Amino acid sequence: MAEQAIFKSQTFGGFNKEEVLKYIDKINTWSRELAAECKIKYLDTADELKDKRGFLRDEYQVGDGYHLNAE
Repeated sequence: MAEQAIFKSQTFGGFNKEEVLKYIDKINTWSRELAAECKIKYLDTADELKDKRGFLRDEYQVGDGYHLNAE
């Protein structure tokens, strides 16, 4: 991706959570489109793992809402 991500804010560890979620969704869309273009199977688990706010559900994340845990 040629786009640079900048999420400066004071809302969460120096990052704006809403902007990070938008960027993650953009990367997921790009990945899905690239897989289709390359005729590669793509398993989209993002929507199934998210809570109603768009973060990873508690049982799947390490505590920041973005990163999967080892379980």
